Amino acid sequence: MNYTIYELLGFFFVYSFLGWCAEVVYAAFRHGKFVNRGFLLGPLCPIYGYGMIAVLYLTWPVIDKPALVFLISALACTVIEFIVGFCAEKLFHQQLWDYSNNPLNLGGYVCLGFSLIWGLGCLAAVYLVHPPVSRLLSHIPQGIGHIVVIVLTCCLIADLVITLFHALKIESRMQAIDELEKALRSVSDHIGENLYDGAEAIMEKVQDSEELKEKYRELVERRNIVHEHMFSAFSRLQTGKYRSAYEKIHNARHKSG
Repeated sequence: MNYTIYELLGFFFVYSFLGWCAEVVYAAFRHGKFVNRGFLLGPLCPIYGYGMIAVLYLTWPVIDKPALVFLISALACTVIEFIVGFCAEKLFHQQLWDYSNNPLNLGGYVCLGFSLIWGLGCLAAVYLVHPPVSRLLSHIPQGIGHIVVIVLTCCLIADLVITLFHALKIESRMQAIDELEKALRSVSDHIGENLYDGAEAIMEKVQDSEELKEKYRELVERRNIVHEHMFSAFSRLQTGKYRSAYEKIHNARHKSG
């Protein structure tokens, strides 16, 4: 199997998009509404693109043996999912998905049930989806195809850079909101406990309180499309260590309409 770089990139984008579609359908089935379940802002889930290319290469020598294709696919996808889940937790200090409640899981990153689903999904992809996809790409004039691939690659890189840049700031923003909330509570308590310190001292504390409130309001009400997307796509961010700060942001957004 000797695919060119152009063909591999074409397959990567096709399966990244199809994977995104599958995630959206799954989320719609579970939650009854549209949710962009991809890490990126655009309609791509690169993990599916990488995974499918890996599966195509690993299973090609045994393509006539479906049982081996299933086993190799399940193992390859499980390894990729584990690596991505582990690295994501190191970046965000929070697991973006968790299979801890599923039987035979490994650190909550992977579990047997989904490994079997990946294996079955890859069987369908290898034998049913990939042949027509390969034929379709081969019928696209290479001049046009190369332009499309270059444009998509540039868009993907830009999306990745923007998403990572803002996503890595989620934790610092959430921590700042929590710390400002504690500081405001402390100043308020101090004013209440020291009403007889004199008007000047109280006015200083009131001024400190107003400055803290302004910083707090700016952090809570700031609209950041990447942060909003991340909280929507990965519900564990809403209920995990960022829960309190997320609720403040959510309530502020709800009040503003």
